[in-house]
Amino acid sequence: ARNEPIHMVSYSELFTKPVMGTILRWAEGIVLDRGSPEGIEKFFEDAKHIIMVRHEGVGVHPEAHIQTSGELGRGRPGAARLAIETGCSVVPVALFGTDVVMPPRTTKLRYKRRALSLRAGRRIYFRRYRKAYDAGDDRVKKQILDGCTAVIMRAIGELTGQTYHFGARALATLEAYDDPKARSTAT
Repeated sequence: ARNEPIHMVSYSELFTKPVMGTILRWAEGIVLDRGSPEGIEKFFEDAKHIIMVRHEGVGVHPEAHIQTSGELGRGRPGAARLAIETGCSVVPVALFGTDVVMPPRTTKLRYKRRALSLRAGRRIYFRRYRKAYDAGDDRVKKQILDGCTAVIMRAIGELTGQTYHFGARALATLEAYDDPKARSTAT
């Protein structure tokens, strides 16, 4: 295990909050302005720079929000896109106790000692899909990203003891884009 900084991704609105914004800027959080395609592409540029130039980690919440039900929600393709476009691995992480620190349907944080814990899974690599991704049109890229996102979310589901109920078709489609020559020993 390496000891490297991890820069967390947060919505741009959080950077405008007095206390939260100060903390995010101090921790070198990455801004995700989801209000425009340019804002989303700027996020990917910033995240790629951190991964490829600074050789540091990027923390992405693939569901984008804390699920009030506590069940796994539908994953978004950001983590998969970063992994494919940079060649970096994805380390699935399960968070426990978020409902204690920030109860559902509230915006207030509660400090409770030892309330949060996490469990990290095995690294996942998507290099074997890079060739098809680079050569593909938007439809192909979407299919690959959807399949890789399902792989990530299923890994998180295993860590939390939950079933990921989305992406079965995307996983089946993903097999068609596998490049056996690019396979590494770590899936």
